Amino acid sequence: MTSIANRTRPPRSKRRTSSTTSSTVNSILFGIAVAYGASYLTGIFHFAHDFVHDLGLLQGEVTSLNTDGCTPVAFSFSNKGKEEVKEETVWLEGCEDVHVHQRSGLAFASCAKDVESRKVWYPPAVRLNREDPRLDGWLKDVLVVYDIENEVARSMELVGFPTDVDRVFHGMDFYEDPSTFTSETKNLALTLFVINHRRTGSVVEVFEYTRKQDEKDDGNGSLGVVRYKETIANDLIRTPNDLVAMGKMSFYITNDHYYSEEGFMRHIEGIGRRPWSDVVFVSPEATFIAYNGIASSNGITANPNRTLVYVSAFHGGALDIFHPGYADTSSPEMKKTVEDKYRLIFVESVKLGFANDNVFYDTLTNSLLVAGHSKVLELAAGFNEPEGSPMQSASKVVQVTKNCAQQHPFQRSSASWFSLSRVGDWPKDRYLVKTVLEDSGRGVGGISTATTAVLT
Repeated sequence: MTSIANRTRPPRSKRRTSSTTSSTVNSILFGIAVAYGASYLTGIFHFAHDFVHDLGLLQGEVTSLNTDGCTPVAFSFSNKGKEEVKEETVWLEGCEDVHVHQRSGLAFASCAKDVESRKVWYPPAVRLNREDPRLDGWLKDVLVVYDIENEVARSMELVGFPTDVDRVFHGMDFYEDPSTFTSETKNLALTLFVINHRRTGSVVEVFEYTRKQDEKDDGNGSLGVVRYKETIANDLIRTPNDLVAMGKMSFYITNDHYYSEEGFMRHIEGIGRRPWSDVVFVSPEATFIAYNGIASSNGITANPNRTLVYVSAFHGGALDIFHPGYADTSSPEMKKTVEDKYRLIFVESVKLGFANDNVFYDTLTNSLLVAGHSKVLELAAGFNEPEGSPMQSASKVVQVTKNCAQQHPFQRSSASWFSLSRVGDWPKDRYLVKTVLEDSGRGVGGISTATTAVLT
């Protein structure tokens, strides 16, 4: 019996080898676990740091910067449709977006008729009280045209627009058809695209604005007349925030959330800074998701020749930069379909460190002006203020300029669970970020957009 047992027992050297192999495997697994755990904890740390910093949770008192020259703008509107037609003058308020047509010196803005209505119905802030009886008279937002040189602002008459339809205007842009402008006539013909949060669903309203050379306001509001053209609705336009015109009837539009209604997942998306929102391309030929994976895609703009598109990642505290497919030089093959031409290809991301809102491309300096909110909780609290109480929140404007003296090869980083969006490891000196205006909200509050104009 003993001899048989001895014959079946493995040789002593093999037992030693097996034990060594097992120990090596355990060491490798332990090392992997430690590395993964360290990476996980590092991700949590960076997530928590960015969360606290971008929301301004530990920021002290905000001091005013470059606000001395800021003055409110008054605008006039006619209460046509009433028995007694008269002109009223009020201050502009609740203006979400402003775009300047440099050649004419006209600024176009989408503004609230009464900012109090935002506390009741405003889907971007999840104010969804559709049944409030005050809304029928409240939801009458205005499009404003402002002659900058002559300091004349008027609410535009929306010729042909249904009078019984909600007007809750948000982001907007215009497109100028190059074929309508000649050096002889210098007439102005613009197509305006305006996001409208109707209670029946968010849509894009399309208007046409025309103006002859050197035409002046005749005192009866001729400066501000636009003609309603059509309404664009699509299932992919779910939570629209801003848009940038790409053609006479085409544009990119941002959805700032995946979840549109109040609820647990909407809070997870916001507090967790999840990159679940997208950018949609809309045209008569095709409508599709051009890019998905942004932490609350908010403001959007493009450079003059439309080879770069810039998107504010509101929850990510960053500015994401893209190429449209037709401008992607790394893929020289022919772009045959609309999807190929207008899909967005991620280039890089610039960390801004605050909840950035709308973005404007300044052709004078080839830089970007990005407006946003220094203390997001103040902004959110403003929507819960009692009726009649002002909505005050700290905000600022930064200028983002490419640092030509410090150009480095850009490397993408892999996305992790804790990534804010698909961002890259951009060197801190690749872009210069400078605060050009800031206020606590007591003087200039809730800044959502900034732009520049040249007076000749």
